[in-house]
Amino acid sequence: MIKKRLLLAEGFIIILLIGIVTLLFWISSLSSRLDEVEVKVEEFEQTVGENSSRISDLETSVEESKSQIDEIKEELNL
Repeated sequence: MIKKRLLLAEGFIIILLIGIVTLLFWISSLSSRLDEVEVKVEEFEQTVGENSSRISDLETSVEESKSQIDEIKEELNL
């Protein structure tokens, strides 16, 4: 009876250890995936910054073009 309980306890401990090791590998895998996601987020942030700068440049160019068009219209109306 005692041997049976000891065997059951050993089996339970072995299963518990296997579960803990599996969880550790799973956490490690999630950690590396998180690192990859962080790198991609940084890349996207940089791209957004670059695009914002380009949009700002285009807006400035459009405003300059509008003012040039207005000047030409005024010259043509004179």
